[in-house]
Amino acid sequence: MNGRTVIVLTSSRAQPDQLEAAIADAAGPGAAVDVVIPAVLPPTLPISACPPRIVARLNGQREVASAALRRLGVRGSVSIEPSRSVATLLQALPRPDRLMLVGGAGWRLRRAAHGLADVVTVVPARTDRTPTRRPLPGAAKTA
Repeated sequence: MNGRTVIVLTSSRAQPDQLEAAIADAAGPGAAVDVVIPAVLPPTLPISACPPRIVARLNGQREVASAALRRLGVRGSVSIEPSRSVATLLQALPRPDRLMLVGGAGWRLRRAAHGLADVVTVVPARTDRTPTRRPLPGAAKTA
């Protein structure tokens, strides 16, 4: 797809392979891909204060995105943007041709993304966990 694609991670726990797949999907002749990694901070913290463990996770995602852009030969940028919510960050972005939300998106976030781009794609979060069955409280244990 030609034009400008903005990929926004919706969680700091988004899987690296999901991010790489989204960049590969957005890559194409003449395409520009901007990856935005939100540093969502609560109102109790100053917008410039981010805990070190979160900074480390965000920097890891930035490195994955930068490596994928280089490997695919795609022009673009990767940035970490502090904000109070992903929805607020979306409203501040310049209008792209395509918007990709990586890591899943609830109703409020999908609603905030509506109308921000010609094409909005949600790459849902994948969990590697298998569901476990939990016994009902008071149920007898069987051997």
